[in-house]
Amino acid sequence: MKKMNILVLVSTLLFTGCMTNENLSKDFSSGRIGCPTEEITIINEKASTFGGSHTWVAECRGKYYICSYQQTMGTVCKEDINYKK
Repeated sequence: MKKMNILVLVSTLLFTGCMTNENLSKDFSSGRIGCPTEEITIINEKASTFGGSHTWVAECRGKYYICSYQQTMGTVCKEDINYKK
């Protein structure tokens, strides 16, 4: 029960704009873009206090992916061939 409470608290803080976490964004991205976490660079990471959304750009092997996480939808990443750093 205590572990569950801590997990809920950390998740709430992370996805309500109180903090972002580059390593977590790398983990979320890795399964969606097909790159291992050690090859991913996270850019422009933001969290919103409204709707629990978390957005970032993941760069891997010269490609850029616009990614987002929302508690109800999970993680979505799409390649952006026009992204300018």
